[in-house]
Amino acid sequence: MSIYLLRGEQQTGPHTESEVRAMLASAEISRDTLAWREGLSKWQPVEALITVPGLPPLPAKLPPVLPKPENRRPLHTASGIIALILALLAVFNIGGCINAQQKLERFQSGSDPYTGVEMMVETFRGANEGDPLRGISGLLDKSQSLNEDLENSQVGAWLCLIGAAISGVVFLRSKPSHRVA
Repeated sequence: MSIYLLRGEQQTGPHTESEVRAMLASAEISRDTLAWREGLSKWQPVEALITVPGLPPLPAKLPPVLPKPENRRPLHTASGIIALILALLAVFNIGGCINAQQKLERFQSGSDPYTGVEMMVETFRGANEGDPLRGISGLLDKSQSLNEDLENSQVGAWLCLIGAAISGVVFLRSKPSHRVA
C-alpha cells in the first residue's frame, strides 16, 4: 500500500512500506514523521503505519494534510499595487475631464476673456500679413484642440478604470489561501 510522508512542509510519496522502513533505518525520517495512506482519515506518526520492532502500531486516525497551495502572493501583491495605481490615474483623468469640459464650455460660451482678445490680436496680425481670417481659424483650431483634450481625458479615464477593475479581479482571485495542518 502506498504511504505518503509529510517532511517539514513538503508532502512526499507515494512510498512503499520497505522504502519507509529504509528511511527510518537511515534516520532520513523519524518515528514521529507524519504519514498517511489510503483508508486513513488523519495523518499520524509513521510508527503507527509501519510496525517498528518493539513498538505496537497506534490505532489513531488523522485527516490528510491539505497540500500547500502554490505561492500566489507575488501575483496578489503586484495586482493590488497595479489596481491602486490605475484607480488613482483614473481619478486624475476624471479630474482632467472635468477641467477640459469647463475650458471647452467657457470657450464656447465666450465667457473666457482671453478668447476675444486672442481673436482680435490674431485677426489684426493676419490682416497685416494678408490673412484676415487667421484669427477665426485660430479659434477653430483652439476649439478643436479643447475637444481633443476632453476626448483624450475621457478615453484615459475609461482605460484606467477598466485596467483597475481587471487588476482588482486578479487581486481578489489570487488571494493566498492558508494551509490547515
